[in-house]
Amino acid sequence: MHPPTCNCGTELPEGARFCFRCGKPQRAEDIETFAPAAIPTPPPLPVATEIPTGVSFANPVALRTALFIACLITGLEMLPFPFLLIAPVMGGFAAVTLFQRRTRRVLTTTAAAKLGWMTASLNTLLGTIALTVSAVVEGFGPLRDAIRQQPASPSQQQTLQLMNDPYMFALLLLMVWIFVVVVISGLCIAGGALGARLARPRTS
Repeated sequence: MHPPTCNCGTELPEGARFCFRCGKPQRAEDIETFAPAAIPTPPPLPVATEIPTGVSFANPVALRTALFIACLITGLEMLPFPFLLIAPVMGGFAAVTLFQRRTRRVLTTTAAAKLGWMTASLNTLLGTIALTVSAVVEGFGPLRDAIRQQPASPSQQQTLQLMNDPYMFALLLLMVWIFVVVVISGLCIAGGALGARLARPRTS
């Protein structure tokens, strides 16, 4: 009678429960007890949120770029009058240039114009907040005094009358605000489009 042999070829003594070489159990009850447990299926990995690549407020790079440039041109617009027209053009151009350097890709004219509009929107928001705080702290007295110090004219007298009427004064401020927003937006958009145009590779 041949001695029991394991699957690995090792001869085992009578009554052996395990192979002393490979450790395999030799009895049915031991095989069931030491059977390897089923490996649990790992949970699916979470799907990474894709960062949008288009120019929009949802793009973090575009948002940070527009906000940074808007802060700069808001300060420039507090300087004498020419800067109110020059700063938005410079802002749109700078926003597009900075965004293209950060992302290493050239924007289309439409995307650059949209980035310029984003910069203008944030600039308008910051400027409105600054003017509102200034009006609350100082009031509109300095503006009335500045108008009164000028030589009297029918238009100035009419302006003073409007400023004395709260409702008409509020309407006048709203009209001026809308006009400034439209002008600044147009200049920022033009500056952004110019930045994309100059960054586009020239073809011979």
